[in-house]
Amino acid sequence: MRMPLEPFLSGTQVWLTFWPAVFLASWFGGARAGITAVLMTLVVVYSWLLPDMPHSVVLTPTRAIIGASVFVVCGFGFAYVAEVTRRSRDEERRSRRAAEVARREAIEANRAKDEFLAVLGHELRNPLAPVASAAGLLRMRVPESRELDVIDRQVRHMSRLVDDLLDISRIVRGRVELQRTVNDLAALVEKAAEMVMPQRERTGHRFEIDVPLGIFVDVDAARIVQVLTNVLVNALKYSGPDQAIKIAAQRSGERAVVTIADHGVGMDDMMLARAFEPFVQGAQDIDRSDGGLGLGLAIARRLVELHAGTLTATSKVGVGTTVEMTLAVTRATPASVAVEAPAKATGQRILVVDDNEDGAQMLADLLATRGHVVKVAYDGPTALEVLRTFVPTLALVDIGLPGMDGHELCRHMRDRKVAARLIAVTGYGRESDRERALEAGFDDHVVKPLSVSRLDELIRGIA
Repeated sequence: MRMPLEPFLSGTQVWLTFWPAVFLASWFGGARAGITAVLMTLVVVYSWLLPDMPHSVVLTPTRAIIGASVFVVCGFGFAYVAEVTRRSRDEERRSRRAAEVARREAIEANRAKDEFLAVLGHELRNPLAPVASAAGLLRMRVPESRELDVIDRQVRHMSRLVDDLLDISRIVRGRVELQRTVNDLAALVEKAAEMVMPQRERTGHRFEIDVPLGIFVDVDAARIVQVLTNVLVNALKYSGPDQAIKIAAQRSGERAVVTIADHGVGMDDMMLARAFEPFVQGAQDIDRSDGGLGLGLAIARRLVELHAGTLTATSKVGVGTTVEMTLAVTRATPASVAVEAPAKATGQRILVVDDNEDGAQMLADLLATRGHVVKVAYDGPTALEVLRTFVPTLALVDIGLPGMDGHELCRHMRDRKVAARLIAVTGYGRESDRERALEAGFDDHVVKPLSVSRLDELIRGIA
């Protein structure tokens, strides 16, 4: 490059053509390549160019030394800056790659976690189903039984633990869908108090309820009852026996304010600050007789926030805790509710399909004692064979069947024009599981274990 330009430069621009070499070497090779280019340039200039250049007024030895000094300083400086820039680019690329790997791993871990929770829910609910059915069957024979009370209570407790695990997963992933209707707040409080009645009677607590009629809220009734139930369970858990728990509500402008106050052990400031975090619990005895996973308040707060409300707590050690929930009120009033007809006592022909033989047989026995004709199959092909001679009005079909799963069985039944009401009964309770069941042709999707009241609801749904 220097040779063809020599006639035009006439020795006045000794370093001009060497600057691009230093720039390119530094930019692509870093500090070492840039410094090497500078040193090689000095060797070339002082061994080849300067001796052959006629000294003139323009280029004197002094000016040549000054030019060399400027070239060295600037060349080394650019090599350093280029090296820092190159390292920064490399580090940024490494960070991007690491972030992408971490993102993929997080997605995979989240998928694995969801699968684990779904399988865990299924595997825990499956053995609960025959226990609940057997307890319901025994309850018909022995209405008053302390042992059955224990079984009922523990089955509900286990079901609630499983539901809490799956709820917190759905909430974290933003998969909770609200089914809003206009409700009287007093009715929701009454329902929540009814839900914890067995625990309250066992501990001897008293409820003092002061909730006026006519405070209407547009909410998902089941979810708000769940919130109130979780708060009440906590109040019962950390209050002494025979103590009063006050439930009050009032309208404050455009908001409804519900307070639940207990006189229990209370919380210090550190515990209060974390009370609504998942898996956080107050101190318990070593036997953990109060149980729980520490998810109740975390789930409650998130559900209230989904309703654009707030859930807060104030507490003092040894004095008690007050939890306050606020919701927006509405001027609308609840729609009139039709009175449900009682479940038909006899005459229904029901097919139960479940590979858990204990669960299937207990459910069949429970239905038979209520006057229904029941057939049982433990897999899909057997169920299709039963349908040759048995025309059901209701079919309760497990999803996790061996070989032919419940979805495939449902499609075969629809293809055969089976006019029964088809219900997917399963331990899988995710929203995606429900959607798959409905897409397969089921009329409804319910989660194990089935209570007697839930069975009555399903029977009432038969056209």
